[in-house]
Amino acid sequence: IVGKRLAPPPRPGNDDKSDDDMEEIRQFGGPYFHPTGTCSIGECLDDQLRFKGINRLRVADASSLPFIPRMNTNPSSMVVGARCASLIANGGCLVKKTYSKA
Repeated sequence: IVGKRLAPPPRPGNDDKSDDDMEEIRQFGGPYFHPTGTCSIGECLDDQLRFKGINRLRVADASSLPFIPRMNTNPSSMVVGARCASLIANGGCLVKKTYSKA
């Protein structure tokens, strides 16, 4: 396998692939779309990911992002979910409050 070029098998009846392949790419290829910002922080949500106007509702997915990340939205969504879980677990604070017995 080393040294061989891996390519899909040729399609029957397609001797000149370059023009046809480029046309197929133009027809079926395109940018992918990850919807984000449909319920963004500042617009619909406060900084605690709470939906404005509805009690006990938080949004913890890519729709809460105020912009489209330049990468896949999965890691960004995971961070938002982790932050939301931390906010809920710690009563609205990102850092757990600790009290010293003095």
